[in-house]
Amino acid sequence: MTASNSITKIFFPWFVLSLCSFTLCISASSPACAKKVSTASSAPGSSSLRLHAQVSEMAVMCNAVGLSLDNSRLPGVVTKVRLGSQAFHARLMEGDRVLSASWDPNSLTVDFVRKGIQYQAKMEVRMKAVRDNWDEQVREEERRQGKTKPVATKLTAQASQSQTLDSQKFFKTMAPYEVILLIDHSGSMNGGLGIGPFDTSRWGWCRSQISDFSNFVGNRLTGGLTIVPFNDTFTIKKYATHKDIEEIFNNVLPTGETDIYSPLSAVIDSHLKDPDHHKKPVLIVVLTDGLPNQGGSLDKLIARATAALKDNDEMIISFLTVGQAPEGDELIDRLDNTLVARGAKEDIVNSMRFSQLLEVGLKNALLDAVTRAKAPK
Repeated sequence: MTASNSITKIFFPWFVLSLCSFTLCISASSPACAKKVSTASSAPGSSSLRLHAQVSEMAVMCNAVGLSLDNSRLPGVVTKVRLGSQAFHARLMEGDRVLSASWDPNSLTVDFVRKGIQYQAKMEVRMKAVRDNWDEQVREEERRQGKTKPVATKLTAQASQSQTLDSQKFFKTMAPYEVILLIDHSGSMNGGLGIGPFDTSRWGWCRSQISDFSNFVGNRLTGGLTIVPFNDTFTIKKYATHKDIEEIFNNVLPTGETDIYSPLSAVIDSHLKDPDHHKKPVLIVVLTDGLPNQGGSLDKLIARATAALKDNDEMIISFLTVGQAPEGDELIDRLDNTLVARGAKEDIVNSMRFSQLLEVGLKNALLDAVTRAKAPK
């Protein structure tokens, strides 16, 4: 089978459908043409997707072509197709049921059913880059399970140095706070940090830093640690333990779009609904790599929240950019520097770009956020 565009339907009896599928193969320049293919076996050199060390290769591959499924294993139902992606141009739609998937060095092929008719879509993709990213996630998971020894790199050495801080000062400053970590797991978090030959994924870096932070604080935060993984949906886990965090990173993979507004609105509203909220300070930290493309206005949301606060340091919102991401830097610069001009009573936002975050580490970044907020204005 070639990589030219083709789409066909079967109008044979149902028992024939069980033996055949159809192809919609995309190419940027070639027109569509009808072609029927057999799927009794995979193409030469192809490989089935698999689950290894609790990391779903299938989810990573599908994300690379702009496809989100409701399940990390097949069969699964398409829940979102990213606009302009390979899956979008292959005419995949929400509600399609994906039965199987396979890959070769230059493409991902999925068999799916729509309204009782079976199709096949073959989508060109940079498989080496995707596989390298998946392999990094597998290695991280194997290291967590103790199956392999950590590999010493400039990144891990730098991370070790960044985690040196004054514990007594940290807990004296941070203990009164509830710490809420909003963690972006949209598809772009599969990308690298942009730090050269020792690069790792943005999601993997978040996992390492947050796991270390939860081990460090234990149960010494008065308000506890709340974890909120988000993409175009979100979940909230209050009083998260280290075990809870490991389970989250085991079961959640970067996929989908970015909506910061909805989870941020939910945690702000939850705090303000407490009659004694002024006695329970909260540090809300948003770890993200880019501009939100869904949801409402973050400026207006935060401005409204400031009107209900009695003290400036009752609520601190810190935006941290993960990876060398100009879009994320643009977002945090706007929120950090123009909030009052956009209607906020007080400036409760601070930020840190990734170059500095990588140097100091997450624990120091959180301590810095609270220290700056409490400093005399």
